[in-house]
Amino acid sequence: MFGRLGLAARESACGQHEFWHGKRRQILTDPAPERNFAHTNQQPRLLRGLLSRRLHCARQQGLARSWRCRAVIVLILLAGACRVSAQALVFLVQAPVWAQSDVLFDAQPFAERLSATLGAPVVVRRSEDVLSHWRTVRDGRGFDLVFDEAHFTAYRVSHHGFTVLAQAEQEVRFAIVVRPRTLITAPSDLSARKVASPAPPALAALRLLRLFPDSMHAPVLVPATSPQQALLALSMGEVSAAILPTTAAEMLSGVQIALETDASPGRAFSVSASISAVQRRKLLELFRELTASAPGRAVLSGLAASRLQAVSSGVYEDAEQLLKGTWGY
Repeated sequence: MFGRLGLAARESACGQHEFWHGKRRQILTDPAPERNFAHTNQQPRLLRGLLSRRLHCARQQGLARSWRCRAVIVLILLAGACRVSAQALVFLVQAPVWAQSDVLFDAQPFAERLSATLGAPVVVRRSEDVLSHWRTVRDGRGFDLVFDEAHFTAYRVSHHGFTVLAQAEQEVRFAIVVRPRTLITAPSDLSARKVASPAPPALAALRLLRLFPDSMHAPVLVPATSPQQALLALSMGEVSAAILPTTAAEMLSGVQIALETDASPGRAFSVSASISAVQRRKLLELFRELTASAPGRAVLSGLAASRLQAVSSGVYEDAEQLLKGTWGY
C-alpha cells in the first residue's frame, strides 16, 4: 500500500496526478484512497504554472543543485550582503548641560558629514537628560560614536574599550557665584547651604561635590534646568549660590565669583572598536577640515562647539574618578 502511495505522490509531482494536500491521514485510513486523487486533466485543485510544476518535479528527483536553486541562493546571499553593508552606525550625543537658550543643538548636520566620511548611514541618538545618558553609557551597547562630557568618556574608555579621537574644549572649569557682598571664601562656607546646580551626574554637579570630601559638610543641591533659572533662584534668595561655567560667569554682572572648581578635560568625541583604524584617520581629517573653515565651524556649532582637536585617551584617565559615589557606578 505504501509503495503505491509513494508512486502516486511521485506521479502527481510530475504532473500526471495532483495530490490534495492535507489528506495524508485520510489516505492511510480510507479503504478507497483513490478518492483523494483526481486526474489533472479532469479536476485540477490548484492552478499552477508550468514552471512551478517543473521545479516541484525537480525537487522530488533530487535536483536541488539545479541552476534555478543556485540562482535563488545567490540572490539571498546578495540581499544579506547589502543589509550588512547598509547597517547604520549609531552616534550617541549628550546635549551640553545648561546650553544657551538661543543656541540650537542639532547634531544632524554633523552626523551627515560623519556618514559621508565613513561610507555608512549614521543615526543620531540623544538622551533626554544627563541621568538617562549615564544609564546608556553604563550599558555600553548599541552605539559606535559618542560626543559627551569628560567623565562619561573616561568611563567608556575604561570599561567598554572606546578610544578618544578629539575634544571640543581643552579644559572646563566651573565657578560658584553668589550675590554681591556675600561672604563666602571657602567651600566650608557653603556647608548645608542651598546651591543651584545641574542634576548629578552632570560634570558641574560632580565637580562641586568634589570640593567636599566629607559628604556631611556638602551643600544641598537644588536642581535647575537652565542658567537663567539658577540665577533667578539666586537673585530671589532661594539659594545661597549657583554653579556656572567659568567662561559664562565672567560675563555676568550683578553676581560675584566666590570659588572655582578644578579643571576637567572638555567634551570629547570617542569611538568603539567597530570603527577601524582607517576610518579613525578619516575622522581626524574631517575634524581638521571642519575646524579650519567657516562652513565647517557652522556644522560644529550644532554641537555647541567651535572646534574638534585631536587628543589621546590618556588625557581622560582621571576624569572617571568623579563618578565615585554616583548612583550605578
